[in-house]
Amino acid sequence: MTLMDQELLSGPKTPQFVTRGAAGTSETMTPRPHSRFGPPTHGTLTVRVSGQLLERPWFPETLNRLLELLSLGDNWNGYGESAVHTSSVKRAVNVLDAVGSEGPRPGVVPTSAGGIQLEWVGNGFEIEVEIPPNGAASVFVVDPLGNETERLVGTRSTVWQELREHISGMGAATT
Repeated sequence: MTLMDQELLSGPKTPQFVTRGAAGTSETMTPRPHSRFGPPTHGTLTVRVSGQLLERPWFPETLNRLLELLSLGDNWNGYGESAVHTSSVKRAVNVLDAVGSEGPRPGVVPTSAGGIQLEWVGNGFEIEVEIPPNGAASVFVVDPLGNETERLVGTRSTVWQELREHISGMGAATT
């Protein structure tokens, strides 16, 4: 897996990437200021992304969706929800890099606690990964036989490799 330094220039159009070198990939986004879950973000948000994920035809659209979710304020659905936090977006990109770079485009939705939920359906599986602003992610899987599994998952869990295998088995559809 080759990593390249990239800079994301966010704006109203599809993100543009500018190559910066070969040491690693950095995505720089300009989110709105944020008041929950730690200090406000002023200026940029940087995430590391592999070249493999950058090559996915669905990644720019998914990244745009994540940036759109950052524009949601508190109470975005009228039920007292927290605004999506920049750390949730950063962690979501890390999850995409870890488990989804060989599979189809995930569904991306906000959670009421300021997090992000990634969703994949295919090959008999339904997979949901809920990523809060901090703490362990929650993984919910329904297998082809209808068996349901739900777990809290830390960064060093073997569950991530299992998810990667299931998601890559769903194919690399672009929609």
